[in-house]
Amino acid sequence: MNFIKLLLIFFITFYSSKKVYGQIEYFYKSHNIYLEGSNIIEEIIIEGKITDNDGTQISIPYTSLEKITDLKLEWFDKKVKNIKQKEFLETSLTSRNFYDGVKSLQYYIPKPTTFKLKYRITRDDLMYVSTLNFYTYYKCDSITYEISIPKDKYVFYNLPYHIENLKIDSSETEIGKKYKFHQSEKSQTAIVDLKTNKSSYLFSNYKSQVVRIQISDNDNPQKSLNDWYYKLVESTGELNDNSKHEIDSLLRDVNDNESVEKKLLKFVQEKIRYLAIEDGVNAFVPRNVNDILSNRQGDCKDMSNLLVKALMYRGIEANMALSSSLSHRLELNFPNIASANHVVCVVKKNDGWMLFDATDKYCEYSNPSIHTQGRNIFIINKEEGVFYQIEKIDYRFNTDSTYSELKLNNNRLVGKIMMNKNGLSNRKVIALNYYNKEDLNNNLKKLIAKKYDSYNIDSLKHSITSLNSVLECNVEQRTSSVTKVKDRNYLPVKHLIGKVHPFPKVINKNERIITYEAINKKHKIILELDLDFTLLKQLNTFFKKGPFSFTFKVEKKSDKFLMIDYEMIIKEVEIKGEDKKGLDIAKIIRQNNPYAIIAFVTTHIEFMPQAFGVT
Repeated sequence: MNFIKLLLIFFITFYSSKKVYGQIEYFYKSHNIYLEGSNIIEEIIIEGKITDNDGTQISIPYTSLEKITDLKLEWFDKKVKNIKQKEFLETSLTSRNFYDGVKSLQYYIPKPTTFKLKYRITRDDLMYVSTLNFYTYYKCDSITYEISIPKDKYVFYNLPYHIENLKIDSSETEIGKKYKFHQSEKSQTAIVDLKTNKSSYLFSNYKSQVVRIQISDNDNPQKSLNDWYYKLVESTGELNDNSKHEIDSLLRDVNDNESVEKKLLKFVQEKIRYLAIEDGVNAFVPRNVNDILSNRQGDCKDMSNLLVKALMYRGIEANMALSSSLSHRLELNFPNIASANHVVCVVKKNDGWMLFDATDKYCEYSNPSIHTQGRNIFIINKEEGVFYQIEKIDYRFNTDSTYSELKLNNNRLVGKIMMNKNGLSNRKVIALNYYNKEDLNNNLKKLIAKKYDSYNIDSLKHSITSLNSVLECNVEQRTSSVTKVKDRNYLPVKHLIGKVHPFPKVINKNERIITYEAINKKHKIILELDLDFTLLKQLNTFFKKGPFSFTFKVEKKSDKFLMIDYEMIIKEVEIKGEDKKGLDIAKIIRQNNPYAIIAFVTTHIEFMPQAFGVT
């Protein structure tokens, strides 16, 4: 469930694939927020100039929870042109969801010019205003938000991270209070820096330039969020007789609570198809629980609501909980809807809570889901709600071990590989086990080939369970592993290890890596050579920095055998760039992993070179 999509601000989209940055300069952006009857109004004024010779397109996104009115655009072409709302094109915007109902009002300005844009957003719920955004894709001289509230309302705010040049003031007014958030001398360019990193593990905006707010009738913001969501969930109905009959049939001969919980979780994981339809209020409100069960489809909040209602029907205490997934830009440590992007079910266990996330199809009972581990949840109840931190699965329970017996035969590596996967490292293998036998074998070979992309793979054997999987296969390199320079032959160790880490070269200061698993990777290789060799040097090294540790050992066992032991431990599920300079992973890896080692293979011992690195 993507709450953040409802917190829409003005942004620019582009008419063509021309240069993305440097087309707009904002002089100022002002947002005036106040109450009008039962509605909350936001009046927005933006002045700026278009610098691109081809002009650009102005876009105002919104959802069915918002009503755009009083839209006026002025731009200058020898004389002032006044564009009214009816002249804007209305179009839908695509997203990762099946459907979330986000639309946009667009107008294309065809040339460099100055412009002024004014419009008004009406929302009918105080909770729908939850962030003040201070990041822009372009230079902006000034950004201001003013919030005016009557005496019977409350404003709470939180800065997840430091925002440079931001000033916050408040003052008393005749009707209540006014808050002002003002930032000047602002130039945002961090997004440009991200273009150099292509890793699928990389997430930007770790330090989100937003102020989280909650406007409410209650002086307890935690209770306000809890009561608001509790009422939404209660409106979705209870299990009807048909649904109760189906649950009773499913749980026939199952009596103890743990067996009931396991059976219901597995049923929702396997039988309810994930389908995200998040138009308007459906972004937060679960659909009718009986419809979800009968139609066999829903999203995170629908699956969680079904689990809660089914568990409670069987006498087990269960609650809905808002969650912030690892990929979400904000942590759930402040009570508002922008802080969450997911919903789960929780069951009370002694002094803690057990999380049930049916959207994670391969999550085992009692484990946190892969994308919520280590994150906070906000448990909805009849009182004021509870913040709770989900445990992280320890790296010692997520092991990915490989054992290889290889020979160097006519300058090519041949032999066999055995992989043993436990815990979260086993998830991809479990997922493939749902295919038929032929497709399973083909997909397992592709999985192995991701690490050994220069090898042919055959004679695959496998044993797959939910807790542990073992894969065995024969491998043969397609091209020579040995590089010959004059009379010297070189064997890079990286050809033996395969791909050992997924990281980009550098994590910039505004980025973070999400590994989704704290893990212990091990690889032991026994290499038999068909000629005499000399190792550059016996190596036994250990390195540790922050969440990383590497152990690497290269040892000559006899005149024909070389042993390589490699171990990498990552203790965190997310790794953040350092505040000032980022994290130079490439330097750490290059200095301390197998890529910095060359094994020398030759019949001419006297030609041994000096050690050098390969990256």
